[in-house]
Amino acid sequence: MECMVEEGIKDTNRMITKAEAIIREEPLANLEYITICHLEHLSPLKIIRDKALMALAVKIGKTRLIDNTILKIK
Repeated sequence: MECMVEEGIKDTNRMITKAEAIIREEPLANLEYITICHLEHLSPLKIIRDKALMALAVKIGKTRLIDNTILKIK
């Protein structure tokens, strides 16, 4: 999603939809959640204005993968 931010995309629904599509390409992946939220308040965002936290969880088999990344608008 960092590449989308670099392209100037700030719409979190668009980013989440893209991430979901990428994850669903893997037949063994079971997406639990994806969210993009405010760094301090953790409230969901519709538009990234400065920085945001993208958090997700995916199960592949018995393994649960959790990842968080900070997205920064330049």
